[in-house]
Amino acid sequence: MLKTKSVRGKTGASPKRGLAQYFVNNWDLYAMLLLPIVYIVIFKYVPMAGVQMAFRDYSVFKGMWDSPWVGLEHFKTFFSSSEFGKLLTNTLTLRGCLTARLLPRLLLSLPPVKTLPQLSAGAWSSTTKTSTTARPLA
Repeated sequence: MLKTKSVRGKTGASPKRGLAQYFVNNWDLYAMLLLPIVYIVIFKYVPMAGVQMAFRDYSVFKGMWDSPWVGLEHFKTFFSSSEFGKLLTNTLTLRGCLTARLLPRLLLSLPPVKTLPQLSAGAWSSTTKTSTTARPLA
C-alpha cells in the first residue's frame, strides 16, 4: 500500500504555525496588494484633508492647520449672497446644455426598439435623429 502525503496548498496554513506563517506563505499576494493600497491612500484619502479649507478662514501665511475654524460661516455667506440665484441658474443651465448634447448620442447608440413593430430600423433612426437634433423655435 502506498503512503501518500497530505499536500497542503500554498494558501493553507497549519493551525500550529498560525497567522504569521500564512502571511509568509502568501507574501506575493500581499505584495501585489501593496501598490493599489498606496494608490488609494495617496489619491483618495490624502486630498480629503483639503476639504477642511471650506470650514476654515484660510490664510496662506498661517497654513492649513493654524488657520481659525469658522464652521459653516462661509456656506451661510454664500447661500445668503445676492449672486447665489444667478450662480445656481447658470449651473443648472450648463448642466441642461450638457445633458442636451449627450442625450442624442445616447439615443442613437441604442438599438432599434423591438416593441414598436410599426417602426423599422430606418424609421427609428430617422425619427430619433430628427427629434434630437431639431432646435426649439424660442
